[in-house]
Amino acid sequence: HIYLQDQLIAGLDRKEVMEVVEDQIKTLKASEIVFEDGNKIARLTQADLGIQFDAEKTVQTIFDRGRSLWLKAQVISAGKASQKHSLKPVSKVKPEDVRTQVTQLLARGEYPAQNAQLAWSSETGWGIQPEGYGRTLVEGEVNRIAKAILEGIYDSHQKTYRARYRQVDPTVLASDLTPMLERVNVLTKNPITLKLGKIKEVVEVASNPPLWTTFNYQTKTVQMNSAQATLFVREFADRHDIIPSTVVV
Repeated sequence: HIYLQDQLIAGLDRKEVMEVVEDQIKTLKASEIVFEDGNKIARLTQADLGIQFDAEKTVQTIFDRGRSLWLKAQVISAGKASQKHSLKPVSKVKPEDVRTQVTQLLARGEYPAQNAQLAWSSETGWGIQPEGYGRTLVEGEVNRIAKAILEGIYDSHQKTYRARYRQVDPTVLASDLTPMLERVNVLTKNPITLKLGKIKEVVEVASNPPLWTTFNYQTKTVQMNSAQATLFVREFADRHDIIPSTVVV
């Protein structure tokens, strides 16, 4: 006897077999796949992941098998000829396409670590923006889940997958930046004076501190923004028709 999955189809004509095949394929394509990540849930169907089945090839395979079994039945005992022969719908799926879909879906749960940094607010002045921890997939998770999905394409029950992630640590912590905070407060509190002889101009750095400062978080240093200082010296020199290199800062 020939079965499609667990449904007996022996004795059916081609049209009836096609109806059974199409019904099973419809059920399999609609089979729900759930991705859980804490309280975040994504629900997809097998069809959403590019998993398809070929009804025509499935029907042809069934009738080819039927003819083969009929021929064998002519030379073997009736008992053996009546054994159960189970077939499955012919799948049309590219494993790499499923892996791509899984990769894109699981990537939503990844985010980079955020280093602590100095930040300026016109209301509160300089402060430290704390670090944030990131998250990335455990190596091999995409292949593990994609493999499980591909192995379960003939199971019409809902399937749930939970990816494993690992923590990504920031490289700069808020506690590392206290000396820098003290330094930038001193640096931007005092004005900059440009002069040449009796010509003198004062720049109030405190009016726009971020414009005049640069930070190196690797060396934990605070410096005057040399590019901005150079630009201002040039503008000062142009206003007074003098050579920039003669200006004293």
